[in-house]
Amino acid sequence: MSANTLKLHYHFGAQLNYDLTSAATHLNASFAEKYFKASFQLSLPIKLKAIRTKNSAVFMSNKLIKFTKMHGLGNDFVIINAVSQNIKLDKKQIIALADRHFGLGCDQVLVLHPPHQLDQEFFFRIYNANGEEAELCGNGARCLARYVFEEGLTQKIQFVLGSIAGNLTVSLDALPAITLTLPLTPPAPNFVSPLPKISAHSYELTLNTQRKAYVVFGLGNPHCVIPVPDIQDISLITLGEQLQSHPALLQGSNVEVMQVLARNHIKLRIFERGVGETLACGSGASAAVIAGIENEALSDAVKVDMPGGHLSLHWPPGTSSIEQTGPTRYVFHGECLVAKATD
Repeated sequence: MSANTLKLHYHFGAQLNYDLTSAATHLNASFAEKYFKASFQLSLPIKLKAIRTKNSAVFMSNKLIKFTKMHGLGNDFVIINAVSQNIKLDKKQIIALADRHFGLGCDQVLVLHPPHQLDQEFFFRIYNANGEEAELCGNGARCLARYVFEEGLTQKIQFVLGSIAGNLTVSLDALPAITLTLPLTPPAPNFVSPLPKISAHSYELTLNTQRKAYVVFGLGNPHCVIPVPDIQDISLITLGEQLQSHPALLQGSNVEVMQVLARNHIKLRIFERGVGETLACGSGASAAVIAGIENEALSDAVKVDMPGGHLSLHWPPGTSSIEQTGPTRYVFHGECLVAKATD
């Protein structure tokens, strides 16, 4: 395994004190410094020991679960294996796990399940940091593919992961880079109210600033792609939050601001519905490339630069799937105590 196991016994739902030595304090600083380096692997001998308090009975009654922390371009995930563990998380538990101050911290929690269909190797569900379920996560699917392969849950280097957005094909023949093939499907009718359709997958949306946006469907979750001259000149968090209540976007939307550098190269910033601004988004990169190609601004092979790194996208117009290739990284493995759903 490419990352050493570190057992961090977190507790969510009761106030426990931890004996943080000066070494552990140094650990936090060095962890923050190294975390965003793509090649980071965690190797730490320090153990944080819980102090027994008046809440000890609550501590002992909670469920201990194993998890793995991974990221794709800084888009980070807590992976829970529900194939080998009997576990079902509720919304409050997911929010607690994802909390960056009081939990493990992540953009999404990914839960691995047995396959739902014969052609699937596994099925997985995606939960945003706000506890709401998401339809698709490209970076998460690539991380999960590496996880099941390197944990020995499959020996295949090409297989299908099932999701509520459909079947996703993954190829692991160039690790740590993984290629994910996303099917393009008709938009869900509950995502959007009627908008002018300008191409096979893009709808036009006029913002209050009179700037044009392209609402892209077919990837399982909605995306609003906004071409801009410079992505750094945009107040993305403000714009992203405003668009969540836009009357045309019935369930909100991921928001991507796109700067075209060349026909085969773009820069992107991403606001993910239910999360906020993130360092990368695989489905968001796909949506931006689709919008750019359908509006004749991009070629069919595009490098997408995001704050956390870059993905390579390939989509011949008119085809029924889009390919994305990019790196995956382990952060650490561990165990955590999660308060029972009834607590």
